[in-house]
Amino acid sequence: MRSKELPKELRDRIVARHRSGQGYKRISAALKVPKSTVASIILKWKKFGTTRTLPRPGRPAKLSNRGRRDLVREVKKNPKITVAELQRCSREMGESSTKSTITAALHQSGLYGRVARRKPLLSARHMKARIEFAKKHMKDSQTMRNKILWSDETKIELFGVNSKRYVWRKPGTAHHLPNTIPTVKHGGGSIRLWGCFSAAGTGRLVAIEGKMNAAKYRDILEENLFQSAQDLRLGRSKCFYYTDVDKVAYLMGLNSADLIKGLCHPREKVSNEWVTKGQNVQQVSYLIGALSMSVYEKMFLWMVVRINQSLDTKQPRQYFIGVLDIAGFEIFDVLAEWKQKYEESQTELEGAQKEAQSLSTELFKLKNSYEESLDHLETMKRENNYLQERKI
Repeated sequence: MRSKELPKELRDRIVARHRSGQGYKRISAALKVPKSTVASIILKWKKFGTTRTLPRPGRPAKLSNRGRRDLVREVKKNPKITVAELQRCSREMGESSTKSTITAALHQSGLYGRVARRKPLLSARHMKARIEFAKKHMKDSQTMRNKILWSDETKIELFGVNSKRYVWRKPGTAHHLPNTIPTVKHGGGSIRLWGCFSAAGTGRLVAIEGKMNAAKYRDILEENLFQSAQDLRLGRSKCFYYTDVDKVAYLMGLNSADLIKGLCHPREKVSNEWVTKGQNVQQVSYLIGALSMSVYEKMFLWMVVRINQSLDTKQPRQYFIGVLDIAGFEIFDVLAEWKQKYEESQTELEGAQKEAQSLSTELFKLKNSYEESLDHLETMKRENNYLQERKI
């Protein structure tokens, strides 16, 4: 049973004695008040700056702290859970509470019901690519950004599929993945639109009829993208970025998604059934290499046929002989001309050889006469030396 409250005058005297420097034990003995009560009054004065009785919170909460923590745990596991489902969970845990009690408990924990934002359904690879693109162009100038024409597709649901969906979240977490509703571009029961915009304004808006494929997407870009750029006065530059898969699919006349599916999950016929086969990275690389070599072979053979067709003039056949030697390249229409030319060159070659032989003979004679002259000079020198000795 709670004891009677102390008068406000007595509480003020306790605070005054504490401010004058007296301790808890001395104040308790002087005023005949328990020491724990003195400590509680001084602590309340330090915390709230007053000694008066503060308004009480009312009756005790129906939901315990443990029950509130359990509700917060359920909301964090599934932010899209409804209050009715939380009420059922609370009843199963042994603490039956009303919807307003559950809502108030979540508000105390900083969780509020908000309409979920709709964001495109992205894989981890797509998220990484978007982050890299943002980092790459983070330092682009405003002038550069004003020249960019952005394009995208979207869909508008015709019936209640696009209704609001609430989630429990804290402030500032609207774009966190668990608090959003994933969307896809090419779904059924909706109107699909293509549009573009830039810093100068919005471009054309085109309704997409039927199934979207590479050919239709290319037609939309050719008919509307560049015209929108001219309408928005973005200049004459016409540039649109594709991924490598889009470029290859465009050159082969395929859809990008179909090309990726054919490489990563090819279908093989087993008996009378078609089976989808999973591929690892190495197998996909081998498949891309085989596809590249096959395309190269077909392109090379096609070029050979086209070159032969271009060289074929449909004129009467003429045969000739071409000779490539050190003197150059010559063409002879008939064999007789080539034979005559060959005999002339052989005659010239034989004449040159004879001249070389006669020249070598003369050089040999000159060498012999030179050696004889040297011997004669040596003999005269010895005789001269002998005469000089006799004279002495």
